[in-house]
Amino acid sequence: MERSMKLEEGVNKLVEELEQLKIKNRVLEILFEEVLECIVIVDTNGLVRMMNRSYAEFLGIKPEDAVGKHVTEVIENTRLHIVTKTGKEEIDEIQRINGHDAVTTRIPIIENNKIQGAIGKVMFKDIWEVEALYKKLNAANKELNLYKERLLSPIILSRAIYSPFIFFSRSLYKFSSLLAAFNFWVQ
Repeated sequence: MERSMKLEEGVNKLVEELEQLKIKNRVLEILFEEVLECIVIVDTNGLVRMMNRSYAEFLGIKPEDAVGKHVTEVIENTRLHIVTKTGKEEIDEIQRINGHDAVTTRIPIIENNKIQGAIGKVMFKDIWEVEALYKKLNAANKELNLYKERLLSPIILSRAIYSPFIFFSRSLYKFSSLLAAFNFWVQ
């Protein structure tokens, strides 16, 4: 009797853990699909195991059409299969994909000191996106400098205008102090 209760407790605990894993798995699936970056995961043989919708749309295919194929059949000029062999990450590399110069990152998946596969990520689908961001940032910086200049110029101007008067009034004060001291000694 006691043994069957312990067994039932163990089974209930495993069922609860399984439910928690299902929830976590679903959350990860949603995150994987909803990120705007293009993401692909390959195994040690270079076979595509997962590809998110963003990447598939960028390539003009369906994610399920990529799964199971060698990554070189799906993504031109890829080095993801090489990363699974070398274990060396490749960060912010330019890769030509579908006529676009894309900024890509390839990272090995390592677990227990063993390569399990690799993750490929396209951060910018075309270099022009980076250039456009740079231009926006540069324009914002110029605008900020203009506002700073406009804000500070009245302060600088007022100092320039009033400085001689301040100097003159300080000099006048010192002179009057000296004159008062002189009058004190003369009398």
